[in-house]
Amino acid sequence: MLAKDLMLKDVLCVPGALANLFSVKQVTSNGATITFEDDKGIVRDEMGNVLMEATSRGGLYCITVKPKIEQALVVTETAELWHRRLGHLGYDNLVKLPGMVDGINIPASDFKSKTATCEPCVLSKQH
Repeated sequence: MLAKDLMLKDVLCVPGALANLFSVKQVTSNGATITFEDDKGIVRDEMGNVLMEATSRGGLYCITVKPKIEQALVVTETAELWHRRLGHLGYDNLVKLPGMVDGINIPASDFKSKTATCEPCVLSKQH
């Protein structure tokens, strides 16, 4: 369980090493504490939250780091979305783009049916 990120400062890098090493001294000098009990090492922050756990294997404590899961947001394409993406280009010009620009996956008729003006367009046309 990872409560928050831990930043280690002034660490050394060994490019040819076959494994990454973790400095107990660097962790404790950055405010965290480490306790070793029952073949397990536990790293906690100043508030006592568990940052990471290490298990003993072959005389070394090994930390299993789970990679962060990348997430993507799926957006439904609309005429208004393309209007905003393209710097509030007028709908009369947006009608021409579906056949000329790759990536616009909505029909030109969706642009033709829009007559409402968005607030940024109204504000930009005021003197």
